[in-house]
Amino acid sequence: MRLIVGLGNPGPKYTFTRHNVGWLVVDHMVSQESCGTPEMRHKAMFWGPIVLHDQRSLILKPLTYMNLSGLAVLSAVSRFAISLEDILVVYDDMALPFGDTRLRAKGSSAGHKGIQSIINTLGSQNIPRLRIGIGSPGKDDNVDHVLSNFNKEEQALLPDVLEKACSGIRMWLQHDIQKAMNTVNSQSALQGAP
Repeated sequence: MRLIVGLGNPGPKYTFTRHNVGWLVVDHMVSQESCGTPEMRHKAMFWGPIVLHDQRSLILKPLTYMNLSGLAVLSAVSRFAISLEDILVVYDDMALPFGDTRLRAKGSSAGHKGIQSIINTLGSQNIPRLRIGIGSPGKDDNVDHVLSNFNKEEQALLPDVLEKACSGIRMWLQHDIQKAMNTVNSQSALQGAP
C-alpha cells in the first residue's frame, strides 16, 4: 500500500498560497486520475484504497494546520500498516526555484514545519518526499513569503508545475525510489519560470 500526502493549511485564505502547493498537487492528481469524492477520515480529506498505476494507494490531505500534519499521517499509517518507504510527502520548498521538483528518499525537514511534524510523529527521517520549489523570499520575511499568493507569472505557470509534480508521483508509484529520483531530479527547471 502506498500513501501520498499533500501538505497545506485548511481554510480559504490559504488555498492558493505557496505553502499549500502540496494540496494543489494532490488536487490535480485526484482530478487527473478520477479518484472521486474524498471521505473525511484520519483528520484529513482521504481517498482510497484506490489503484494508481498498478499500486494500491491512499491519498491524504491533512486538515490540521501544517505544524500538526503528522497526526493525520500517523492515523492513516497505523490503520493501514504502511511502511515508511511507502509514504510520499509532497510539500513546498523555498530553497528550490519556482517550479523545480526534487525527490528524496529521506532527510531532515530543513525547517519545514509540516515535514518536521511527520518526522517527529513517525520517529524517523526515512520518509520519501517530493519538494516543490516556490522560490526564495529574497528580502521578504519567510513566513510572509510562504503564506502569500502566487504572483501573476507564477499563476500562469502553475498548471505546468502541478503536472510536473504529478509526473514525479507517478514515477515513484511505478519504480523503485532510486530510479524515480534519477528521473525526477534530472529534469531541468520549468521552462519560462520567473
